[in-house]
Amino acid sequence: QGAPTERPRRILSHGYFEMYLEGECARAAAGGQPFAVARVHVGDASPEVVEHLLAVVLAPIDQFAAYAPGEYEILMLQVTEVVAQQRLEHLSAQLSSLGHDVLTGIAVYPTHGRTPEEISGAAAPLDPSQPRDASAPIPMTTIERLQPLVRRIAAGDINVLVLGETGAGKEVMA
Repeated sequence: QGAPTERPRRILSHGYFEMYLEGECARAAAGGQPFAVARVHVGDASPEVVEHLLAVVLAPIDQFAAYAPGEYEILMLQVTEVVAQQRLEHLSAQLSSLGHDVLTGIAVYPTHGRTPEEISGAAAPLDPSQPRDASAPIPMTTIERLQPLVRRIAAGDINVLVLGETGAGKEVMA
């Protein structure tokens, strides 16, 4: 048997993806090249089909991970915003041609943020009928995303420690 000519691509866990994103933010801040983070929501599409398309459409140096069921995150390295958008549109077209409803979002360092949290937040999937305005605020803040969880916790008698940066809104949430 001959050895395979290409190594199979592996899908990362969300934790490993965050680790790669933190490292890339540090490299870019120290003078590295720009990069993009994209999120793709495909609903009930077969994970095998989506992961195969991710492996085919993305460059070999790009990383991708499962964020949640039916949702993937992509780290495109050494790309301009135009190239990243083209790759994401190509992937979206491929998935749409298979009959899947696709929502995407993309953020580019440093245009949409300089920290992993800013970049990830700005890459949240959007309705494709509403194009992203680079100067527009992030659609939903971290505090807004936490509110449903806080309401559930507030109904109980459990003690909760709230951690975060100064000015993030912890005192308002408490």
